[in-house]
Amino acid sequence: MKKVETVEQVPGHRIIWRSAGGKVRVDGAATFHELAPDLG
Repeated sequence: MKKVETVEQVPGHRIIWRSAGGKVRVDGAATFHELAPDLG
């Protein structure tokens, strides 16, 4: 079973994570951006 550690989190802007355990390491990031008024 993989466990995930949050490396950095800025609410409403980004989150960065790192996996631990298992044979394969998976790191990732997600960023959040406000849509333009005509796309909402």
